[in-house]
Amino acid sequence: MWRCRFGAQGYWAERPPNGQRFGKLQTGQRGRMKLWMMVCLASLQFTGVPGSTGPANGHSKFDAHRLKRGTFSYRDRQDKGDIGQSKITVEQIPGANTYSFSTVVSGKFSQRWRVVTTSGFDPISANLSFGEGSRTPAFDLNYAAGQVTGFVVDRKGPTGGTKRRVKDAVPRGIVDQRLDWAAVTASDLKAGGAFEFDVYDPSSGISHVEVHVGEVQSLAVSAGDFETFPVIYEIKKRTASDRYRVFVTKEEPRILVREEFPDGTQSDLASIAP
Repeated sequence: MWRCRFGAQGYWAERPPNGQRFGKLQTGQRGRMKLWMMVCLASLQFTGVPGSTGPANGHSKFDAHRLKRGTFSYRDRQDKGDIGQSKITVEQIPGANTYSFSTVVSGKFSQRWRVVTTSGFDPISANLSFGEGSRTPAFDLNYAAGQVTGFVVDRKGPTGGTKRRVKDAVPRGIVDQRLDWAAVTASDLKAGGAFEFDVYDPSSGISHVEVHVGEVQSLAVSAGDFETFPVIYEIKKRTASDRYRVFVTKEEPRILVREEFPDGTQSDLASIAP
């Protein structure tokens, strides 16, 4: 993937990971500078810098337009017993190329969160709270210009219950960890395919995600019968790795039909509403 770089010596195009540069220009060489800037700007159309026509986070595999909008209700089970229900709402914000993803979970893991992103999954804001009724805030985040700011309340260890400020640098192409499943679902999935991306969480920081797509298979749940891609993805955190499996519809606009969590919880689609 080519990218433009800017420095005291001028402008250049660079292709990671070997960092080889070409077309390096001295600041006074205006004619060549303009030419290379045109090359850079053209390349950025494909790498997704904000303001370009390409995908907003530089990953053409992420496109929220691939997702079905609406409200999706799930039945949550663990050890063959019901432990609650969850409801996911996916909507495009009117008048903007941004999407809102919100989830309400009742029962054993009661919580509520909302993430706003561009259609290319560049995060804009995210918040999470736990409990039902009078909820306990867990974090509130805002993403902008390669940085995430806000607050998080530590839940474990000697600092449990302590509210601390968040101000972290995040790389281009980062996905808020609440939307790992959505980014996978909104990818250009092909049986046997594999890809990687990074996610951010205020407690665990930046984690790397490895994704593997299985062969299409039929899946029956309360909401109906679906042809699905089984997708395994592993989040490699600093201290441990979490493995998830999701089943998403083969046909677009895509729907999350089932999710299997590392603790053995399984969430199956029960109904769909506009």
